[in-house]
Amino acid sequence: MVFSQFANNLKCAYCMKSCAASEWPAHGDYVPFYNQTKERTEEEPGAFSVPVHCPHCMKDWYIVWDQDPR
Repeated sequence: MVFSQFANNLKCAYCMKSCAASEWPAHGDYVPFYNQTKERTEEEPGAFSVPVHCPHCMKDWYIVWDQDPR
């Protein structure tokens, strides 16, 4: 995984507890991103997204960028 100041300290879009992304794009820290539920991501996917699994509530959610951070 690419070094990131944010990838290991994300808040779940459902329960707001701390999570870590298992993958992160090369320029993910330099392009604005936001947390989004799975349902919302299906409605409005953004330009690029990374799935995150919450070990607390067991739900999948997404980090979404409106511009491609690769």
